[in-house]
Amino acid sequence: MTSDLSAPFAALTCQRRVLAARRHRALMCWQGTPVELVARARQYLADQGDVLWVSPTPPEAIDVPHCRPGRARAWLGRERDIIVMDATEVFDPEALGALSGTVRAGGVLLLLLSETFGQTPDDGYVRLADWPWEPASLSSRFLARCARLLESSAASFAIPERDIHQGVTEHQRHTESGVRSDGSLTDDQTAVVNALIALKRRRPLVITADRGRGKSASLGLAAARLLAGGQTTLFITAPAMAAIEPVFDRLAEQLPDGHRDGTAFLIGEQRLQFLAPDQLAASGGPGTTLFVDEAAALPVQVLTQALEAFPRIAFATTVHGYEGSGRGFELRFRSLLDRRAPQWRAMTMTSPVRWAEGDPLEQLTHRLLLLDAEPTAPGTSGEPVRVVVLDRKALSQDEDRLAEVFGLLVQAHYRTSPADLRQLLDGPGIEVRVALEGEQVIGVLVSLSEGGFDASLAEQIARGERRPQGHLVAQSLTLHLGEAAAAQVRWRRIMRVAVHPARRRRGVGRQLVEALAADAGRAALLGVSFGLDDTLPAFWQTLGFTPVRVGLTRETASGEHALMMARPLTADGNTLRARLVARFSTLLPDWLARELVALDPAQAAGILAGLPTPSAEEGDAQRLDRFISANAPWALSRPVVQKAVWQVLARHGLVEGSGVAVGLAFQSMEAPQPLLARLLPAEANGVTGRRRWLARWLSQWGSEQLS
Repeated sequence: MTSDLSAPFAALTCQRRVLAARRHRALMCWQGTPVELVARARQYLADQGDVLWVSPTPPEAIDVPHCRPGRARAWLGRERDIIVMDATEVFDPEALGALSGTVRAGGVLLLLLSETFGQTPDDGYVRLADWPWEPASLSSRFLARCARLLESSAASFAIPERDIHQGVTEHQRHTESGVRSDGSLTDDQTAVVNALIALKRRRPLVITADRGRGKSASLGLAAARLLAGGQTTLFITAPAMAAIEPVFDRLAEQLPDGHRDGTAFLIGEQRLQFLAPDQLAASGGPGTTLFVDEAAALPVQVLTQALEAFPRIAFATTVHGYEGSGRGFELRFRSLLDRRAPQWRAMTMTSPVRWAEGDPLEQLTHRLLLLDAEPTAPGTSGEPVRVVVLDRKALSQDEDRLAEVFGLLVQAHYRTSPADLRQLLDGPGIEVRVALEGEQVIGVLVSLSEGGFDASLAEQIARGERRPQGHLVAQSLTLHLGEAAAAQVRWRRIMRVAVHPARRRRGVGRQLVEALAADAGRAALLGVSFGLDDTLPAFWQTLGFTPVRVGLTRETASGEHALMMARPLTADGNTLRARLVARFSTLLPDWLARELVALDPAQAAGILAGLPTPSAEEGDAQRLDRFISANAPWALSRPVVQKAVWQVLARHGLVEGSGVAVGLAFQSMEAPQPLLARLLPAEANGVTGRRRWLARWLSQWGSEQLS
């Protein structure tokens, strides 16, 4: 794994010349003491071009740009010849995944490692140490695996001695000769640029590519041709300006008479304007065009707003990248596009542009972080499905099995990052169950233990005085519902469940959950937290889970409200679940009228349908009749109308139109006009419109339940 620290720097420089000739990049590992490593790096970097040093603190006596690992994403869109990652204290998989794509062809990622790398947890494991665990007590399977892969890969990516001695003459390539008249470098890029130029109204284009395939450059080339062709204004957005620097670079190359002006590129009367994601909803309009770069790093809500605001739009995203996998994004966003813009089209870029095929750094980074992990297609064995708990130590040493498991998780979830792999292998209290068909993994369920706080600490959590690390469901229910017992009992929280697409709707997910329920140890309840959508609540309800909390704000990553659900496993768990549900049912109507007034009414209906039906009180039928006959004011009728709508939903399930009924009964109390305009555009005339629609709906579905 280690390069010889005494090797002549001239030989290392020659190695770089060979890499440049091949348009390849490499990862070089040095192990030693921090003092020794910094001293050697100082000598090596003296004449090595653009350098970036990545470490928790700046290096002493080395005058190069510095970046903390947590700020690695800020360097996306820029390139360096050498990136030094000082991992003697913290090996940060997120930083490695982000920065590996910023090394130029011919460049090197120099990884500095301690002499004991992989033997014990490093300082980064503090993020995994949920209460009451200490970082030093955790396993270091992820690091040991990385050490093993680095050791075994060293020979594979060594440059032959003859190449070092012969220099670069045999391998010299002139990359400029591959540049075409339109500025593109590959057939992939030419096709994508042409498609971007020919964007049609309400026919979105989705471009997926691995790092280094020229995705962002393609946006710049297309923008240059559109502006040169007379288009007045183009818009582009991304998670941050830094991510689209390649776009501005291509514009400057293709349009030398233009110039950069802050967040815009101008040439004559034409302009490309960057919009921050929070500006999209208020922008757009007829005739506008928007390019979205690194789309998988943006919440679905933002992408939806962009889709609605801009008639011509293209989404570009990384398949295996720093923000995790774009595959989960593609699967999840695909269903939205199918509903909103069924004529959308997809394109994939596979040929590398910024480096050559077979790049050693890309290959090794993918192996280390499993960025390209994909599930294996199931065979036709027909064997019965069985569920087993995997030994995580054995899993960390079985690359094929690990890739199967992680590939399923990557494909099924919106965003999966390299840090998730570290947590899978070393997170405390985690269990990995797999559904096997023969010996092939067709489903995965990852769970972890929560709760078990003593009474004193649980009370402090309920009062908001303490917030120990981890225990998402247990602590959230304790704090937000004021139920200290939720922190005292033991839970098994289902973190992720994934089933191979070819085996979905066959009960595999149910088998995994039931296997966990039957073997949950001392846990009194199962819990789950997920981004609220139109389908997931019903799935969990069929497995015996009940809604107990919904987040009042949208999650940053998914753009969705988090919904928590619980399933009791013991008598004590059932008693607690009943109290949580009762408290949640009391709070929810007011939340829907205020904090959750913008929640999709169909999603609100899904939550209500999973809760116990409120019981009727004496006089409810008469009060509802007065509302329907238009005699009673809305403010006085609201509680009984809500109860009637809720009972109808409970009786009939999620029937057609129930989302509108819930929206009008629960979410239009404080400001009825906006919701009425959205739900009933033909009848948006204040309380009268609401009354007429609800009266008709209640009459159709029957109000005898209040008798």
